[in-house]
Order: sequence, then structure tokens, then C-alpha cells
Amino acid sequence: MESTDLFDKQKDIQILKGSVDAIFFQASDSFYKVIQVSVKESNFDWHEKKITVVGDMPSIQLDSRYKFEGELIFHAKYGQQFKIVSCQIDIPSTKDGLIAYLSGENFPGIGKKTAEKIVNHFGNEAIEILNDNPDKLDEVKLTQKQKDIILNVLKSNYGLGQVIIELNALGFSSGLASKIYSRYIDATMEIVKEDPYRLIYDIDGISFNKVDAAARQMNFEIDSPLRIRGAIFETLNKLTFESGNTYVDLKKLLTETLDLLEYNISEPIDPQKIADELMELAENDKIRPEKNNIYSKRFYLAEYNTAENLYRLIKDKESENYSDKSLNRAISKVEEKLGIEYDEVQQSAIRDAINSPVFLLTGGPGTGKTTIINGIVGVYSFLNDISLDVNQYDSDNPFPIILAAPTGRAAKRMSEATGLPAMTIHRLLGINAHDTENPEETKEINGKLIIIDEMSMVDTLIMETLVKNIPSHMKVIFVGDKNQLPSVGPGKVFSDLLESNMINKLELQKIYRQGDGSSIIDLAHHVKQGTLPLDFTQQQNDRSFISCGSSQVGSGIKQVVSAAIRRGIKKDDIQILLPMYKGQAGINEVNKIMQDLLNPLTGRKKYIEHKEIVYRVGDRVLHLVNDPENNIFNGDIGKIIGIETEDKKKKIAPKIIVDFDGNEVTFERNDFDNLTLSYCMSIHKSQGSEFKVLIIAMLSQYRRMYARNLLYTALTRAKQKLILLGDIDAYKECAKIISLDRNTGLIRRMSEIFDKPISKDNTENSKSDLDNEIEIKEDDVKTGFSKQSTKSNKKETILTLEAIENRNIDPMIGMEGISPFDYLQE
Repeated sequence: MESTDLFDKQKDIQILKGSVDAIFFQASDSFYKVIQVSVKESNFDWHEKKITVVGDMPSIQLDSRYKFEGELIFHAKYGQQFKIVSCQIDIPSTKDGLIAYLSGENFPGIGKKTAEKIVNHFGNEAIEILNDNPDKLDEVKLTQKQKDIILNVLKSNYGLGQVIIELNALGFSSGLASKIYSRYIDATMEIVKEDPYRLIYDIDGISFNKVDAAARQMNFEIDSPLRIRGAIFETLNKLTFESGNTYVDLKKLLTETLDLLEYNISEPIDPQKIADELMELAENDKIRPEKNNIYSKRFYLAEYNTAENLYRLIKDKESENYSDKSLNRAISKVEEKLGIEYDEVQQSAIRDAINSPVFLLTGGPGTGKTTIINGIVGVYSFLNDISLDVNQYDSDNPFPIILAAPTGRAAKRMSEATGLPAMTIHRLLGINAHDTENPEETKEINGKLIIIDEMSMVDTLIMETLVKNIPSHMKVIFVGDKNQLPSVGPGKVFSDLLESNMINKLELQKIYRQGDGSSIIDLAHHVKQGTLPLDFTQQQNDRSFISCGSSQVGSGIKQVVSAAIRRGIKKDDIQILLPMYKGQAGINEVNKIMQDLLNPLTGRKKYIEHKEIVYRVGDRVLHLVNDPENNIFNGDIGKIIGIETEDKKKKIAPKIIVDFDGNEVTFERNDFDNLTLSYCMSIHKSQGSEFKVLIIAMLSQYRRMYARNLLYTALTRAKQKLILLGDIDAYKECAKIISLDRNTGLIRRMSEIFDKPISKDNTENSKSDLDNEIEIKEDDVKTGFSKQSTKSNKKETILTLEAIENRNIDPMIGMEGISPFDYLQE
């Protein structure tokens, strides 16, 4: 080990010693801090008295001296900073210095005589000895209180710093080192040295390759069982989340695990050793095999628990029923109150929902799902004498009807449509973005009726948590559109529930919401069938098609938006959706173009640069994670109303203030990653939202994203006007392609728990769920590792980018004089 003398270090390691004057910022969910330090010594050129230090640090005490290792960096916005890789108390090396340190204010209750006892006994290495072996303090005659004070302070000031140093040496960044320490605390290095591969499945964001590099430094064998198990878990997790399946094909798992193990390794790995470890993991219940497929235990149990809780919710309320007479009377009252008349299908849906302990309602745009939700709420409240005046309720007597959806915007739409409060599922359960997979604590759901909308967005893990927390006495209604994109997370929960035929359901097919001349809903229903209407390229009252290539998309969108604004359409009513982020026709590039068009940097407008994004006052932004504490959620759109730039002299840290529909939230620097510009967003992120004016592009470069449900989901976000850009062949191909069905086991779990056979139609979906034995045959080990164009009679007027640029054709053609609600008739 090299000398620790400040100037005896290698030149590329910069060292700083100094006392902490101020803590500008400290993150609530990590060890990241921004502090100001008075410089005492440094081995790099620094002529100022003070310096800003940033990075992951242990508990920092003001006016205490620390030693930092790292590098001096220059940030274009914030100037010179010292970015650390390690930090620890600057411990004196002389006897007098040690006595003064141990009897100082950092150790309350420890006097000079006590400090002398310790230093006289252990010498000048006292701190190192006690950090390495705290039990040695018993050798000095001290009270238990004095021992506790000394050891607690040393652990607080030195423990994390030393762990970060050791983990840095193994190749882990300070950020990852902090996450590891937060998980294991005092046992961190013991666990890392014993089984570094454990980090892969204990801590998010740590990859096999990162751990493998550390393990090689600690001389782990390349065919170590621990290494092979780590690779199996990494591959299983990767394949699950990339595919959306809840289980993985055995041969694919074997092949990709071997590829991972042999990456950058010259020696081959015996495939049989992987098979042996799979058998071992299965026998120890770490994974769940089913014939030729492998589940992670987490997803197997999630599907099992979901099925079990659905059965509980149905079984415990099977005897509840309202008479036809009572239901008909209640429906009549609701019709009278709302001034509408339900047809036979709608009345049947309301009756079935009210008389079913769990009910599924599905339908496309315009089929009246919202109308039926209002009917269910009205009829249920009438039958149970429930007032719909939410002001009559409080925390001791909560409103008994709960409305929820996966995203904040979907919940807002639900609330606007019903006139009742609605919330996100995360807020309902009291969980945040980091709790989604394994929430330890959730809020108790209290009510009589719960309706969950936009169910296609609910993934396997959220569904497990949701149904687990619904009490048996509650009536449950799940609502969604089965043809939309499946959830971002693994599973296809709503589709499986519908296909299981084990829960009462109704599919709405009749289109109610389509005013004269409206074509958006008609287009969506054509796409649902895999075709485009004959008039796809013709200009309609509510939609246009503009032919252009990928190099023209950015300027084409700019022309369309400019034309819309000239016609008096508010810029906040315009939304752009694209399938991909990268490239000249990607979300990131289009956001820059739209920001310069809709919110240019002028005059004294404040801005903050974070990574590759510049945020300006007035920008529209998207929130990317769930944050129930601030009542903002993944998918919420807000506007930046304030920016505080950094002022080191005044000790002011940068902040972004965002208004989310009246809810003002302040973002510190460490939270900036939770935001992005939202002039243009992905189709996945748009689920649960509607936009008055929607612009979509579809191009050949998006081909790998093509899927009918992707295009269908995008089209059904349009509320009033729709402008389509791109290549007509791209739209045709996208509409034709049916995305691969996800492999899940929820239907099989339901069949087992409900004790009902799987319907013939679903046999194929459950073909893997034959038994719980893992079969890895010798052959498996060997073979598993071997490397319409239709024409309309009507004359078409096709818009082109050139025509728009020359102002020959208005992209909003045919949309004159349209009132906002002309095409929203229910």
C-alpha cells in the first residue's frame, strides 16, 4: 500500500484537506452532498481559500477537518468543483493531535483524560485499531456510555468513508458504493468479499460485469458456483424485463448465461456446470422451474399471489346480490339524474358490475366506458344510500368509493369524467418508484367499491401489491382497453384476466362517441383490425396526413405546430408522440426543436443546463417517477414556473420549480433526473392521457418498434385533431404487425387456485405450465449451446412537406370553425 502522505501520491490522484464551512445540499435518498470547504492543503493548483466539493460522503460535521480524494473538474454552468471518490475524517497523526481530536466536540462526553487513556494504550494508530476491531476498546477502562460514544462517532465518520474507499478500489463508483453500504451497513465488506455476486439481486443498478470485475480482483474462479449463479440471475432478470414475459425459455436462459460468462474470457465454461447450478437453485427454491421454462421466484409468486387474492375477493362475496327490481329502479334514478338513457348493453354492464364481486369492463375509444363507470357509481351509491358529496366525508369517515388509475394524468381524466376524486395506484397504496417491485409497507385501502381504470398499463408486480391490499368486503371493477399496449413492466395482466374466463366480464363494441364527420375513432378501429381506411391520406375535418421522410420530420412538425398556433390553438394543447428517442426523427431532437419554437431563450429568461437538457422557465416537462409525498407521478406533465441558479457566494443551490396543475413542486439538483422535456414524448409514456391536438410520425427507421397496438394506442390519445406525418407504407406495416404475445403464467395460476379448467382458447398460452419439475436433458445442454394497397374512388389531396413550407397547403386544412367538443359526443 502506498504512503498516505499528501504529496507522496501518484500525480493522477488529487487530494484535498480542509474544514467544512457549509452544506449546500444533501440528497434524501443517497449520500450525495454539495459542501463548501476551507482549503488547508492540496496537491493540485488551487489559490482560493474555499472550494466546492461534490460527491457521496458520510455524515458530515460542520467545522470538522476531512481528507478528500478525487479530481478537480470544470462545469460549464457551476464552475470549478472538486468531485470526490473518497472522503474521511482527517485524523491527526501525532499523540497530542489524537488526544485533542478524541476529546474535541466530535466526541461529546469524552474528556482529555479519557482520550489520554486511549492513546496511551493504543498509540498513534488508535483510530485505525478501533476501526478494524471495535471490541479492543474493552481493553481500556471506560464506562459503557463512553465506549458507545466513541464507537458510534468512529463508525459514522470513518465507516462509510473506508467502505467507499475499498469499494472504489474494486471498481464501484461512489454512488454505487453508497447504495451497497445502505443495504448492508456494517456487514458491507464482509458480504462483498464472501459473495460479491449477491449484489446483482440485492441492489438495483449493479450489473454482472461490474461485480465480475470486482470478483476477479478478489481472485474468484471463472467457473465458481457463485459466479455462475450470479450470471443466471442477471440473465433471467434481463430476459424477463426486456421481453415482458414472466418466465424464460430454458434453452435461451442457458445460451445467454453462457455468453455472459464467457464474455471477455479466454477459457471456455463447461455448459453442464450452468445446468448443475440451475438444478441447485431450483432445489433451494431460488428459481421456479416449469418443464422447459424458468421463472424468477419473484414473478412466480407475484402471479400466484395475484390469483390467490382474486379468488379471495370473489369467494368471500359470492352470496351478495341485488334483485333485478332494485337494480332497474336504481338505473332509472341515475338515468333521470344524468339526463341520459342507457341501452340494453349498458344496462347489462351496470347490472353485472354491481352484482359481481370482481368485474372486468373493456372497450375501445368511444364505446362508453366512462358513461358506464358513472352509471356504476350512481347505481351503487343509490342502492347503498351513499352520498356522492365528498365534502361530507373526512379522514375518520372516508369516501367509500375509490377511483384509481396507473398514472396521474389518467387519474385526472377519471376525476374530470366522474366529478369524484381519483388518485394513482401508487398514491392509493402509499408506494413510490423505488418500492414498486418489493414494497414492504403499504397503506390500508378503506372503502366499499373500487374502480381501477387503464388496466392495460398495470404490470404483474403492481397488480400483486394492489389486490393484496384490497379488503375482502370491497367490490372491485377493472376497466381498460385490451387492444392498447401492454404494461411497461413484465406481464399482460388485464389481457390474462379477460382471457381466463374465470371472472365476470363484458366487452363494449358499439361506438357511441362519434360526432358527424369525426374520423379519428373510425381510424383507430380500422387499425385495431390491422388495416387503414380507404381515406387515410385524404384530409378530414379532424385529421390530416403529411407525407415526409425522416430527414424532414423535424421541420415538418415545426411547420405543423406553427400553423396550428397561427390558427389560435394554444401551444399547451399540442402534443407530439414518437416511438423512439434517438436519431434526427427521435424524441430528444424534436424536443429541442419544439423548445426553441415554443419557448425560445430570450432576454433575461432563466435557464439551467443538466446533462444534455437545457431547462427554461416556461418549458413543459414530464415527471418520470412516482413521488406520492409530493403528489406527482410518472407521466404527469407540468410547466416550469421558476428557476434558481446556483450562487456559491450566497450558498444558494440550483432549483427548478414546476407547476403540476396547481401543485407547485421544487426540484433540487439531485432530482433533476426525474424530469425531461415533454413537447414530444414516447407513445408508451402517453398512455392514460388525451390531447386536444396530436401529432404522430411513423417512419421506416422506427421499424423495430412496429406493432399494431403501438399505433392504436397513439391514435386513441387524440381528443379533437390528429396530424399524421411520415410514410404511408410505414403506417400500413405498423397496423399489420401483431406484436408477439407475452408469455405469462397468470391464467394457469388462476386455473389451479379457482379449480377451473383453462378454456380451449387459452391452452396454448399455458402450454409451459405442465409441472414443477425442471428437466435439463443432455441433449438440451448440447443443443442449447450450439451457436394491400387499396385505392379510394375519391380524389386524394396528399399533403407534402414542400407544399406546407411554401405555404401552398395548410396542415390544418379542413379544420376551420370546429368547436372543441364537436367530436366528443357521448
